[in-house]
This record gives sequence, C-alpha cells and structure tokens, in this order.
Amino acid sequence: MIQSVQDDHGNTQRTTKGIMRAFTTFMRRKYEPIAVDGECVSYMTEVRRKELPTAWRDQVERPISPEEVHLVVRKGANKKAPWFDGIGLEF
Repeated sequence: MIQSVQDDHGNTQRTTKGIMRAFTTFMRRKYEPIAVDGECVSYMTEVRRKELPTAWRDQVERPISPEEVHLVVRKGANKKAPWFDGIGLEF
C-alpha cells in the first residue's frame, strides 16, 4: 500500500486524496499530446517500406499461442519493465 508520494512541487502527500491527485497529475503530464512536425510525418509516410522475406512473413502472421506468452513472461525479470511505461512484470 502506498502511504506517501512526493508531488511535482516537492510536497509529501499522505492523504488518499493528495496521493491520487499527485498520481493523476503525473499520468496526465506523462501521456499528454506532443507537438508533431508535419514535415516529419510526411517523410515517414513517403519512406519506402522494406519487405519481409517470405519465411519471416509466415512466422509473423501466425497467431501467438498461450504457451509462447507464458514463456516470454517467465523469462522477464520481476523488477524490470519490458516496455517504456515502467510497469514491471511482477505487476
């Protein structure tokens, strides 16, 4: 159970309302829209897409089995986040 957090102003929040407000503010800031340069978007859409070799394409397009998911999750370290969101496998 989280008993305290530090908000953006450096204040320690200990009440449920204060902790939730600090968490909500953090998540809103983390996932707020970012400015995008129109030229970069145009360039990315015009870049030639590389083709996968046929043998690879067959592997990529087949469904993922429950066994494969289980193996991948078991390989990860509990205190490491496999993605940029910071959520670890133990969660």
